[in-house]
Amino acid sequence: GAMDRLFKATPSKAAPKPKEEPGWFDRRGKDLKRGWDNMRAGASAIYADLQVREMARSKQGAADPGYTGISSPEEARAAYQKRYEEAQQNLAETLPKIVERQEALRANPSGETTQAMMQAKTWGEAWSAFWKDPLEIATSVATESLPVSAPAMLGIVNPVLGMAGIAASAGITEGGGEMLSWLATNGVNPLSPDSLNEAFNNPELMDEARKRGYTAGAIIGVTEALTAGLGMHVGGKIVKSTMSPGKKVAAGVAAGSGIGATGGAGGETGKQIALEGEVTQPGAIVGEIVGEGVMGVGEAG
Repeated sequence: GAMDRLFKATPSKAAPKPKEEPGWFDRRGKDLKRGWDNMRAGASAIYADLQVREMARSKQGAADPGYTGISSPEEARAAYQKRYEEAQQNLAETLPKIVERQEALRANPSGETTQAMMQAKTWGEAWSAFWKDPLEIATSVATESLPVSAPAMLGIVNPVLGMAGIAASAGITEGGGEMLSWLATNGVNPLSPDSLNEAFNNPELMDEARKRGYTAGAIIGVTEALTAGLGMHVGGKIVKSTMSPGKKVAAGVAAGSGIGATGGAGGETGKQIALEGEVTQPGAIVGEIVGEGVMGVGEAG
């Protein structure tokens, strides 16, 4: 192109050094950061929505405070007004954080092979992309899942705590992410606080975004909790068995991987069908099979 010709025609004292590809540990660090930013973006979106809903309740209460028997209508109205202003301030502080985290995600994309698999529109394309670099993709997807999956480690203390932790982290991340994704495909600029503020204060727009977000979050959260619970249950049975240590390890790996892959694929499939009426992103399901298959080993171990 024109820029290429310009660079070729411009003399230089030394040829630029070729860009070095990041090493394995650097790539895993980027994966981990992406997962962390994704989780924080989802949580910020859910928090922003809660502030908008609090503003709506407070506005309604201030308009018709009634008599509570505890305070006068004037005092109740003032309390509602204060709650409204606090929620409004919280929203104003949260929207720039959403933008910051969206920008971080865009600046730190997945590797090309991983993107090709996740964005594939057919099963054949997805698996074909995976087999081009299976080890890199598997470790990338699994590492990115670590921040969301970390609360499952509470299962070491109590299985119920582990299930509750992963349900909350996965549900919030997925729900907020789906909310932001839907807004972005419907004319909202996710990198503009003003655009986000206008969207979050648009009841009709947010009704659909909220419906999709909380549906996705509920499906993924419940599925992750059940998968983690089953993995911990099976892992406990294997540990208490009379098998040799080597067989216990093999059984734990096989069981954990199978449970994780099945649960991840089931949750993603259920989410897509609930939102779109059919499977629209086979690549995302393959990604869950790969990533959750690896993560499930830890849950059952």
